Amino acid sequence: TVMATNTATGCSKLMTGSSVIAINPAPLPYTVMGGGSYCAGGPGVHINLSGSEVGKSYKLYRSGTILAGLALAGTGSAIDFGLYTIPGVYTVVAVDNITGCTSNMIGSVVISVNANPVVYTVTGGGNYCAGGAGVHIGLSGSEPGVNYTLSIGASPVATIPGTGAAIDFGLQTAGGTYTVTATNAVTGCTISMAGSVAVNVNPLPLAFSVTGGGSYCPGGSGLHVGLDGSDTWMTYQLFIGGSTPVGLPVTGTGSALDFGVMSVTGSYTVVATGIGSSSCTGNMNGSAS
Repeated sequence: TVMATNTATGCSKLMTGSSVIAINPAPLPYTVMGGGSYCAGGPGVHINLSGSEVGKSYKLYRSGTILAGLALAGTGSAIDFGLYTIPGVYTVVAVDNITGCTSNMIGSVVISVNANPVVYTVTGGGNYCAGGAGVHIGLSGSEPGVNYTLSIGASPVATIPGTGAAIDFGLQTAGGTYTVTATNAVTGCTISMAGSVAVNVNPLPLAFSVTGGGSYCPGGSGLHVGLDGSDTWMTYQLFIGGSTPVGLPVTGTGSALDFGVMSVTGSYTVVATGIGSSSCTGNMNGSAS
């Protein structure tokens, strides 16, 4: 209210009416939560508020700039602004929908992006013969501080640390498709390396028995030497004395083979060799004399 007083006469009079001042409460302060680091290409990280009030709106800011359309209505409990991927400092301001009073929420959160490991190419693999040492599998390059895991299908086989150069996982014997994943030892970011390699185990030739041989009279034509079976994906080489080839290799027919009439005395053996990628070799059973 206001009282007027005449400075000469001292007369006073209360002025008409009054004016009321009321203090509207500011929105309650809650704590901004969430944020943090995520791996490049990932979905991002959540930003939350520890609580909220009904009748208040909560506006999200990044590095001081309001994010358009990102004002959430208070629910009376914690609220989630969703996933965010853009790096920066995030804060929240609350606004009373009736009075317009605002209040900065407590604290801020930072979003940062961790780089994924560099992508290198899986190398090696191939075919080997059953019972052999296997084939090497490697990676065309590597980074220090990154661990590389070799897997066959979904099953891990080995993990070795990066060196800054190409790496070798050693000889692998299990048949299947191999892939490599890289994991940063500090950030945990993981990414698949380029490509895959296959290891194929080629079976050894089936062991058939050498047939024929025996004795013949001077002046005779000699004696047949053969094999009691064969596979069509194999060639069969006849040897005398274990090391000297006799004639050219004979392709298997799926049945018995005849290497012809032999007249030179000695012990005859046969070695089978796969055709094409299955170049495995194996000694046939027995010998003919």
